Amino acid sequence: MKSSKYLSASELAEVAGISVATVWRLKGEGKIGFLQPGGRGSRVLFKCDALEHPPNSVTPGQEPVAAPKRPGPKLKWQK
Repeated sequence: MKSSKYLSASELAEVAGISVATVWRLKGEGKIGFLQPGGRGSRVLFKCDALEHPPNSVTPGQEPVAAPKRPGPKLKWQK
C-alpha cells in the first residue's frame, strides 16, 4: 500500500480489489468518505481505510444520530 494518507479512486480500487465504478458508486451513495480539497469539480481523494470505516459509522455503545428535519413544505414528489 502507498505511504500516502489519501488515494485516488483508481488507487483505492486497486488496493481494495474492486472496480473504479464501484468506488464512485459507493461515494455517491455516501458509503465511503472522501476529501475534495480544491472544491467542487476538482480531484477527489479517499482515505486509505475509507472502505473499513464508512462515514457516520456508529461505534459500539453509541446511538445513531438522526439528521434534523428541514423546515418548509414537502416537495410535490415526496407527497
